[in-house]
Amino acid sequence: MRALRGMAFALAVAAAAGWVVPAHAQAEIYFGAISYSPSTGATGWGTDFPTREGAAAASQRNCRQYADDCEVVTWFKDGCGALAANAEDFESAWSPSKDDAEQRALRRCRASGRGCTVIRWVCTTNSFW
Repeated sequence: MRALRGMAFALAVAAAAGWVVPAHAQAEIYFGAISYSPSTGATGWGTDFPTREGAAAASQRNCRQYADDCEVVTWFKDGCGALAANAEDFESAWSPSKDDAEQRALRRCRASGRGCTVIRWVCTTNSFW
C-alpha cells in the first residue's frame, strides 16, 4: 500500500512539473457519437475514438452510406448514447450507463409523442453498461 501511495505521489509530481507521464499510467478517454437520418431512419455510429470529432465523423460516414441527410444527434465521452424515435419525431441522450441513456432518450421522445422505441444505442469501452 505504501508503495502504491509513493507511485501515485511520484506521478502527481511528474504531471505537475510538466513531465511526460508514461502511457500505461494515463487513463484513456473514449468518445462516441450517433448520427441519424430523419427521412430514412438510417443510423450510424462511431465509438472508442480519442476525440469527439473522430467519433462524429465516423458516425456520419456510416450513416451516409444509407442517407444524405444524416446529422450527429448525440456524442458522449466514456459512456453510452441512445436514440429513440416514433413515426413523427426522434430524441437522443447520453449517460455513463446504457440503461440510463435509453431511459433519457425515451422520456424525451415520449414528451413529444407516443410509440417511441430505442432504435440505436452504443457505448464506449469505459462505460458502465
